[in-house]
Amino acid sequence: MVSQNALPFHYEMENQSRGATAWAGLLAIEGLFYGLGLHHSIGKHIKARPTQGYSDVEQILSLVLLNLAGGSSVDDIDHLEGDAGLSKLHALAAARDLLPRGKALLSRWRSATERSFPSPSAIRSYLRTFDDPGDSSNRGKGKAFVPLPKGHLSGFRGVIRDLLAALQRKSPESVATLDQDATFLPTDYEGALYSYKGEKSYQAFNTYWAEQEMMIHSEFRDGNVPPGYDQLRLFRESLSQLPAGVKTVRLRSDTAGYQTNLLRYCAEGRDERFGRIDFAISHPVGRDFREAVKALPEEAWTPLYKTVGKGRNARSVFSGQEYAEVPYVTNSLSTKRDGPDYRFLALRERFIDLDRFAGFSGEAPGQQLLPEVAEEQFPSLRKLHLEVLDGKCYKIFSIVTNMDWDGEELIRWQRQRCGKSEEMHHILKDELAGGSMPSRHFGACAAWWWISVLALNVMNIFRRQVLPARWARCRPKTLRFRVLAVAGRLVRHARQWAVKLSGHAPAAALLEQAQWSLERFCRLQP
Repeated sequence: MVSQNALPFHYEMENQSRGATAWAGLLAIEGLFYGLGLHHSIGKHIKARPTQGYSDVEQILSLVLLNLAGGSSVDDIDHLEGDAGLSKLHALAAARDLLPRGKALLSRWRSATERSFPSPSAIRSYLRTFDDPGDSSNRGKGKAFVPLPKGHLSGFRGVIRDLLAALQRKSPESVATLDQDATFLPTDYEGALYSYKGEKSYQAFNTYWAEQEMMIHSEFRDGNVPPGYDQLRLFRESLSQLPAGVKTVRLRSDTAGYQTNLLRYCAEGRDERFGRIDFAISHPVGRDFREAVKALPEEAWTPLYKTVGKGRNARSVFSGQEYAEVPYVTNSLSTKRDGPDYRFLALRERFIDLDRFAGFSGEAPGQQLLPEVAEEQFPSLRKLHLEVLDGKCYKIFSIVTNMDWDGEELIRWQRQRCGKSEEMHHILKDELAGGSMPSRHFGACAAWWWISVLALNVMNIFRRQVLPARWARCRPKTLRFRVLAVAGRLVRHARQWAVKLSGHAPAAALLEQAQWSLERFCRLQP
């Protein structure tokens, strides 16, 4: 007879805490948090809870750890609280941070608490302190209103600025390539507004520093705000976040960044600190530009190549696209005779699927279907900007720049924006907690997003500066599974705490090595 027991064991619950932890690797993240001085920076800039209850450092650090552990809800903090070893060391670190305040530590609590991490209700109450009800009356349908960060919420920019300065002192970079882009955060909460995509959402406009792989600036706003709204102001605020030692700034953006005031600000050298700023921005393909493209001779087009394979197997092959310089001038940019020069590059790619629309448009089989006929009946084709050139149908794209690089090099460089910065958006929304809004209150959601940005930056520093080089490109899912979620046992010996790891665990040697890398990195002098 078959046994009815499906498993060769059974579960039992005990109330004793033996100091075991399932998140031994997460303790290294907490060490990096303190090693970078973020506890001092948060205490300096945020000041939402200066005297009572869990401090700003405890609240924000708890949510940073929640992000990196894979939590997506405020209630998930109980899973970290239930980890005895993690809770113990987390409480010890917090007590060490607050110890210099002496008796002020005891006055933070009206009654004793046994929790190391804040409770879900305490976190919700804390996030509410970032909300400003006065802005709610200005937000609404049919108008683009962006509540500028103020009060405690504005302090997150100062925290990110201090983090960038700490990283720059330890790993300096003289060039800052800034990628600007907006991303939507869908939500069902009351108060969120509809975006042009037709779904209720919030929106975050982000600036990403490619060389340091850091998100240096973010603005949380309603979904109905145009993605490129007030981008010059956001760019100038991003420039103010850059630390000392940065000498050269370059800008990359999509078509939302094609704004006269932004382009002229960069090209005319209006910034007091950086002067002329190079840029390569996607250019809208309008009617006048399409006519200029159609006037180009066939020999003006140059094939665009791409590299496939790696190492000895790498080779250059035709990408299926061609590019050409377009003699095109816009009135909005050419207001001065001695003003800067702007280059317009057009790209074209054969659109071989046009003929399959012929059967739906009433055209005779084998008859050439005109792009304007296809776009009228299939509006989704309009974004491809179809044109017939030399008897063939092409998709048309464009880039505007003030740089004198070779066309192929410039196009490759500009397209790198679509790689890392959009990957960071995916990580923030889907692999961290940034895409799961915690409340219907705008300010609470904005603070939640900022904490996810902080968690992303700390994670990137951990991957690139603490772990071996092969881990620099690992995804959060891999980092979480192989490095952070490691079983350990907390013991105290010779007046010191130690986390015992199994010698059979693949990550044991890695974490031991990471400990020394972490201490060496945090002790680096400017």
